[in-house]
Amino acid sequence: MFGGTLVDGKPDGMSDANDQNDNQQDDGKGADDVAGLKSALQSERDARKASDKAAKDLARELETIKNSGKSDAEKLAARIEALEKDNLAKSATIRERDAKDAARTAAKTAGAPDGDLIYRVIKSDIEFDDNGKPTNLSALIDDLKQLSPNLFKVEPKRIDGGAGNGTKPKTSDSMNSFIRQAAGRG
Repeated sequence: MFGGTLVDGKPDGMSDANDQNDNQQDDGKGADDVAGLKSALQSERDARKASDKAAKDLARELETIKNSGKSDAEKLAARIEALEKDNLAKSATIRERDAKDAARTAAKTAGAPDGDLIYRVIKSDIEFDDNGKPTNLSALIDDLKQLSPNLFKVEPKRIDGGAGNGTKPKTSDSMNSFIRQAAGRG
């Protein structure tokens, strides 16, 4: 008969006065709901911090228990292994940062307006020497410049506010004659 769906026993799109009254009553509780949600979120964040701290403490205790049956040499070997892993991670971070800086500098030198974009495009192809310095940046940037020259176009920015459009009034002209000239009437 209606061709639509029924919502709460009424045709879709129809409501009654009770629905409107319910919506008006909910508006008064909105601020309380937001405050309650914020406090619940903060308590969850606090609980997360506490559980993370407890997990770290338990990991330290577990490591202590594991090391309790080991000799001093085994403890030292495990400590050296952990330090080597940490050193490798930090070296990789430093190498990546140096590559990013060098790529941005080389891109700016090549005329790219956005050095970060150029780095993101070539970062997976960068090769490093034994000291962790990038070796093939200039070749990568030259290749990219030939493949995508639009990445290296610098758009000139006008700082004259449009005054360089060739219709400068003479100092002896009045404003009315300038407007007539700009409109093509004089």
